[in-house]
Amino acid sequence: MMWWISLLCFIPTNNALNTMIIHHGALMTCIDTEFAQKETWKDCVTSCAQNDTCVIAQANLTTPNECQLCSIQNLMHIQKRFRGNMIIALKTVSLDPITESMCTPFELGTINGHFNNTSNLTQYEYSTQLSEDGNVLNFSYSAMKSCPPQWEHFDRARGSWCIKVIRQDGTHVEASKACNEYNAALTGLETENETYHIWKTAYSLVERYPSQPKITERIWIDGVRKVTCQEKLTFNTKEGCVSFDGFDFEDKFLLEKQGYTWEQHNPDRLGPDSGPHQDCLALWITANNRTIDDEMCSKVLDDAPVKGFACGKEAG
Repeated sequence: MMWWISLLCFIPTNNALNTMIIHHGALMTCIDTEFAQKETWKDCVTSCAQNDTCVIAQANLTTPNECQLCSIQNLMHIQKRFRGNMIIALKTVSLDPITESMCTPFELGTINGHFNNTSNLTQYEYSTQLSEDGNVLNFSYSAMKSCPPQWEHFDRARGSWCIKVIRQDGTHVEASKACNEYNAALTGLETENETYHIWKTAYSLVERYPSQPKITERIWIDGVRKVTCQEKLTFNTKEGCVSFDGFDFEDKFLLEKQGYTWEQHNPDRLGPDSGPHQDCLALWITANNRTIDDEMCSKVLDDAPVKGFACGKEAG
């Protein structure tokens, strides 16, 4: 009697039909397994098929309701021949022609597959390599992430980043909340290219929809002065408060801050003796000027209004 049984199971998801390759007598090695209680093994397979990052489901047929799921970044390898009563289901949208020609891709030993997340903005591709003893499939993968329509893609040290410029009145807090509605945050400025894109896009919007009368404008970007750096006389000299070190940033992918350049004589943290001071960052939108000013977080309109903001989020 053959030690394996393999079949293809088609599970509907929000964006496509995912193929779940089911294989008996195999065991996965996952560095962070998610455990879930399911009614049946089929429910376990469906759960993985409809999860954006899950690549493999596993269970013991003696207790099929004890479902084990593994995300693609956590799967290490698959042991093909395992004496226990284990069963696995590997996810893919399609297999390469060589794999499809075999009765079982596990027996072939080399599996190349791919699938997308629900938004279709992340495509995962993976492959396996057979060990020398012919029993272990070593797993490797890559992820290609893209941005939604009307968002610009940038490569950062911490990963792919998407930026969108929006022309809309509001305070710094209101701008931050508006970005949250896009599952984003006010974007930082990792590079000069990001700053140039934001400035160019915002400037074109100013030209298209000028203020009445048309005057110099700014847009909100990420950066709020730390509470510990708000002392009037030492806000830019105290240790840990010099220049942009004195600000907190929501943009968790921000590392270098090479796109931030102060306007002349800034930061100045102007404000009345009592009351709010200039503790939020804004980008000037003037001809050939892409510099940063610290501004009152509640500012909306005056001689240089804040008339928009730039949001950012991880690609995919």
